[in-house]
Amino acid sequence: DAFVESLNDAFPTTIVGLWICATALYQTTRSELISKAIGTDPRSAPFTVALRSVDCFCVVRNAVADIYTRIWCCWEAFLANELKLLVPAKLKVVGPQNFPEVVDIEEAQASSKDDLEMILNVIREEPGMKERVNHAVNEIKMVRDELGMTQTFKNFGRDNERRIADLEVVVDDLQFENTGLRTQLQDLKAVVLELSARVAGLEGKEKKARA
Repeated sequence: DAFVESLNDAFPTTIVGLWICATALYQTTRSELISKAIGTDPRSAPFTVALRSVDCFCVVRNAVADIYTRIWCCWEAFLANELKLLVPAKLKVVGPQNFPEVVDIEEAQASSKDDLEMILNVIREEPGMKERVNHAVNEIKMVRDELGMTQTFKNFGRDNERRIADLEVVVDDLQFENTGLRTQLQDLKAVVLELSARVAGLEGKEKKARA
């Protein structure tokens, strides 16, 4: 129930297709079947392939366990950063922030020891990757919490509302017929509307929390 509620918070007005990593792969106690589905290189694992095809990255936290101590969650956060998904228009973080501590990828855990070593080996092989992974994970973990995003989204929305208005004036004054620019304006409007809906939902949750 908490998971579904968090997803409803993330997408209050939009019907979307979701690729949920925890349910997308066959779950079994037979580790050899899971390993076969994942493969031997995290750079070509189903999680990685899926992230390369998405327009939005949604993190759903929970009140029981810190997802940022799990190796696959850390890998996905790193990939999201590499794929430029950690920006307000593409990132959604929902669920309680019960674990504010800074994490280190070297201390991550996994159900499969083979998975843990596979991912850590890839990270250790490339100079600077460990630092990039830790930066991406802790950026999401420490900064982008559900209720704390409200003011950020308010500011982002107001800034872009003004930007849209200014750009529309320029376009109209110049009688600019560039369809690409007009399409970008429409996309920006859609983002602002989505953020406004999210702010309204988050403000409602804040009022309930204070009540």
